[in-house]
Amino acid sequence: MMSSSMIPKLARARNAELKGYDVSGATLHFTPDKPLPATLVTKLVKERIAENEKRAKK
Repeated sequence: MMSSSMIPKLARARNAELKGYDVSGATLHFTPDKPLPATLVTKLVKERIAENEKRAKK
């Protein structure tokens, strides 16, 4: 599960990569005919893992 604050931060940081996709609040909207690129999904997952690890250290 992604935190509701994560998507807006990622959307700003990855603005160019998310161009053409609708970002609304904490949601990335994509369709089967226009999926998120695998490289972008990998980056998002890695950033989420880093966020979780940082939170766990506190």
